[in-house]
Amino acid sequence: MKKLAILAVAAGIVAGAQAQTIETSLSVRGGVQFPTTADLDGVFWGLGADINLNSGFNIMRGAQPYVSLDFISKNLQFNRNFVIPICLNLRVPLNTTDETMVGPRTYGFFGIGAAILDVGNAATVICGRAGIGADFSSNVYGEASLVLTGRGKGNNVQGNHIGLWLGYRF
Repeated sequence: MKKLAILAVAAGIVAGAQAQTIETSLSVRGGVQFPTTADLDGVFWGLGADINLNSGFNIMRGAQPYVSLDFISKNLQFNRNFVIPICLNLRVPLNTTDETMVGPRTYGFFGIGAAILDVGNAATVICGRAGIGADFSSNVYGEASLVLTGRGKGNNVQGNHIGLWLGYRF
């Protein structure tokens, strides 16, 4: 059994080396978050990062896959009362960027992943996110998002929230 596991890992490494190289780019964002559940109250702040996967993987025309990581908290202490959604997403253009377009490029996005809920007792649950965004320039963008999480077993809390973000793409 051990030899089979080593062979499977080796095959995965060789297959990965043979696969097409995936180029990545990074974007960062900050914003304000509004919980939509009675489990959390008040206004939270958020910091996030997206790693765009420019792989040529094409589910639909112009769509771009990316991984998002957000940190949502009510205070600057990293020891309690935060939500960390980590999702694999797909950004889908809502308009084109040809010469006749007036205004910013707009897009929708949706994703699924896991969220760490550290409110009371920590728990990891499934989560999903969706929203819309607009590019204000080649680097600056804004987004409105909705994140829905499962209910944590240890703390019976959901981390659902609506976020308003302003970001920068490198």
